Amino acid sequence: MTEQDANQEEASEKYKFSFDFIQKKLEGKKDSYGMLMKEIVRAGICTECGTCAAVCPVLEWDDLISQPKLIGKCTGCGICYNQCPRTITDPVQLMGEFKSGYVANTNIPEVIGGQDGGTVTSLLCYLLK
Repeated sequence: MTEQDANQEEASEKYKFSFDFIQKKLEGKKDSYGMLMKEIVRAGICTECGTCAAVCPVLEWDDLISQPKLIGKCTGCGICYNQCPRTITDPVQLMGEFKSGYVANTNIPEVIGGQDGGTVTSLLCYLLK
């Protein structure tokens, strides 16, 4: 086995471990939406950011009551709960280890002022040209 293969296998194991961590955290709890509602929304600590609804295909944000609502059956996958910024989730366990992070901003005048610096929009504009 080459060093590159060993590194890929190690990265794969760390990635798999992060999902195992989430499953064990929610083990025996088939309703992660219920946990989210009980521990975050009803506890009054929800920031109304909508992240839970953005990552889950069976949730949507209800502006009238300012909370997520189910539009399908919860599978208990835990994505909504673990992505909530108010839950205690260890990012290393959730995403695995990472070597570095980057910050970027656009220089395209039409895109400046876009969300999060407009980097993705700039890259898409470049690729479409």
